[in-house]
Amino acid sequence: MIKAHLYTDYATDPFFNMGADEALLQQAMATHEIVYLRLYTWSPGGITFGYHQNAEKVVDYSLLGDTPLIRRITGGRALYHDPSELTYAIAYNREGIGSHALAESVSNSSRLIGQALSLFVSQIGRKSSLVKKSIGADSVKSSFFHTNPCFASSARYELLSEGIKIAASAQKRVGEAVLQHGSIKIFGLAKHPALDLSDSVDGLQPIALEGFKEYVGLLARAFEEVLGLECVDCDRTEVENQLLEGSIEQVKKNSLGQRQMIKQTDR
Repeated sequence: MIKAHLYTDYATDPFFNMGADEALLQQAMATHEIVYLRLYTWSPGGITFGYHQNAEKVVDYSLLGDTPLIRRITGGRALYHDPSELTYAIAYNREGIGSHALAESVSNSSRLIGQALSLFVSQIGRKSSLVKKSIGADSVKSSFFHTNPCFASSARYELLSEGIKIAASAQKRVGEAVLQHGSIKIFGLAKHPALDLSDSVDGLQPIALEGFKEYVGLLARAFEEVLGLECVDCDRTEVENQLLEGSIEQVKKNSLGQRQMIKQTDR
């Protein structure tokens, strides 16, 4: 059974969150035999957008206000992460996990992670199903990709509940290292004036700390059951904290740019 180091970050800010996910990918690039899993929430909220999107087109800058805007190292489209959202990240190196199914294609690894997320969502009382085929024909058009937010359409292996998208994911591969992260909108899609969010709602409450702790346990069990992992709660080591601090600094310095590590491909 493959060991997974589980990190939890409650109510952390957008620069921390994107820096921490980039640090996970760097850890996977360096340490091949461990899967890294992370669950976190946001405070304050922030907007992230995809690696290949045009920053000038993704939001209405006049309505952005004080909300941080950050380009992700993964693909996909713009998304508002509010304090009612749960967000996950998983990073690993295909070279170090042998014949495990996660080491297979982008499609297969995304399917497995989607199944784990579906089980997690069911454990907190929401029925869901995996999208088997991308929904929204306009999503292939450049204008749609740059100007419509993430939850305007659904990609393969994302989650729907009662016909509404509740989880979105994106993946980055750097050599044999993989990062996949995504937003789980259990309570609904929060409004932000800088994004066109037709299905959004008002009045969403931040996730409470005790509830977050419960979700951490459920997420770990779901990933253990579906992916055959052994999840171990971990605090960051001194070396990992140094890596994290450097990643956060890079995000702050170049929040709108295409941050590079090495030549990479993404979904």
